Amino acid sequence: MSGDVSDVLDAPAENAVREQYGALPWRHNRTEGFRILLVTSRVSKHWLLPKGWPMPPKPGFRVAAQEALEEAGVHGDIDAQPIGSYDYLKLRSDGSSVPSRVTIYPLKVRGTYATWPESTLRQRRWFTVEAAAERVYEPGLRQLLTELGEAGIKAALRARGQL
Repeated sequence: MSGDVSDVLDAPAENAVREQYGALPWRHNRTEGFRILLVTSRVSKHWLLPKGWPMPPKPGFRVAAQEALEEAGVHGDIDAQPIGSYDYLKLRSDGSSVPSRVTIYPLKVRGTYATWPESTLRQRRWFTVEAAAERVYEPGLRQLLTELGEAGIKAALRARGQL
């Protein structure tokens, strides 16, 4: 994750919702069909999407693409329009939590790296949308993936000319 997290987490308005930006890395081929990429968190090893804190002046979709590169070792075409968002509680090292909202941008994966900045800290794996929804830790992300489903994600991508 890039940026100084302490600056974001120590911002005023203790109960304010903190914004994060995430990528929904995806690929589609005849052999496997439609798949999305999940990564594990650094400490708890829960499955999730790559995400990170704002990096002004970068727009959210650029932050999401950078996080996908750093956390999952993938690069591709990021859409500037989000596909959805979800809320969760970010746990701090002191045991407290911070309400956070993650805006998700689809990323058509064009390539993967064998090693990447966080490759020693995380695992990555391709899943069907249904299997990903079952594996993710964050309830809000699970709900988003379940509500969109593969059909909803593909319809949104088709409407944008990406699929």
